[in-house]
Amino acid sequence: AKVRYRKFDYEYMKLVHRGQEPPILPIIDMAEDRVLLPVRGVAEQVPEQQSPIRPAWQRWNDYGIGCLLEGGAGNRRGELAQAEAAFRQLLTLGVKEALPHGYVNLARTYIEEGIPERLRQAAEMLTLAKQCDPPAPWWTLAWFGAVVNLDNAADVKDIDDAIANLTRLIDPKHQPSERKFNFARDYRILNQLGRTYFKRSRLQQQMNNLPGERQDLLQAVQFYERTLQIEPEDLDAHYGLNQAYGRLSASAPSRTGEAAAGLPENETLLSLGDVVADANRPRATRIQAAWDLATALSAYRLKPLTPATPKAPTLKTLLPTLRATFQTSREDEELQSAIAAALSKLHLGLHDIYRPDDLATSVREKYRKKHPAANHAAEAIVIYPTTAAQRDAIRAKLAP
Repeated sequence: AKVRYRKFDYEYMKLVHRGQEPPILPIIDMAEDRVLLPVRGVAEQVPEQQSPIRPAWQRWNDYGIGCLLEGGAGNRRGELAQAEAAFRQLLTLGVKEALPHGYVNLARTYIEEGIPERLRQAAEMLTLAKQCDPPAPWWTLAWFGAVVNLDNAADVKDIDDAIANLTRLIDPKHQPSERKFNFARDYRILNQLGRTYFKRSRLQQQMNNLPGERQDLLQAVQFYERTLQIEPEDLDAHYGLNQAYGRLSASAPSRTGEAAAGLPENETLLSLGDVVADANRPRATRIQAAWDLATALSAYRLKPLTPATPKAPTLKTLLPTLRATFQTSREDEELQSAIAAALSKLHLGLHDIYRPDDLATSVREKYRKKHPAANHAAEAIVIYPTTAAQRDAIRAKLAP
């Protein structure tokens, strides 16, 4: 058995070359293995065979991880059943080193399924992984423990447990330097902390604890902003900041900005930003300018995007000015709330720019329906023919 790789499918390359015969692309043998099978009446006895993979339990673990990755993240849920079966094999082999891997990966599988009963089982698996000798790595338990706590969160304590786990992961004092790991700059963890504090703020709101709600929102902002220092175009951070700043602005007295005639120009936005940031201006003027800017940014989203007038440079110029002014306005909640309204709209505008093009996605789906060969090559799992008979069978299947 061989695992072979070729960069592009033959039928796909024919489309690229407009029906002409495409160049022959090399086929690379990535891996191969050989198993001798006994055959009745021919060779019923075969010598004992050993896998070259050591230790042998890793074969089950690797197979399970392959099924998990193939079946997770909303793709092919059927593969999760195979993943669970493979990881359960690790618990039956009598190898203590395999046990923490089996328990942790079972927890991962149950988390992917997402239903309440499975999430409770995931928590049980993580507890067992912690009790193993040797136990699973603390950072693995901390991350998946936080995910389970959040998904099962019934009160503030569950969320606080998740925050404790995530905070430890990014604490410089707790980095597993012996493994050359540094989670302090892992913006997936930073974003999860932002989401966690935002979720906590919701519970504070339900308990009518307005100061606690505001403090949690400010914490969410802090972690999302840390993500943008590492990855300025991260979609989750921009969307999270849109939500968090929007909630912070909702605590201000109800008011709206003045809408300018027509769609705002870049100069209008930058001018309003300068007024908001100018500490020498009257306080009332700065507050009104912030609300006017929020209104203008909402209208700015409606402005057609053209190569001659890109939006991103203007928004990215405004961002550090408003961010710094928001931070220096801690003692003035009304001013800070008005600036938060503008920042909420600004991050929503950047999210619009950075997110994948919805129109392109719809066009791609139409193209796939119209071109069966391209559709076949674009599937999440593509089985390519290795013989002429297989190729002919696929061609017949794809024929209109």
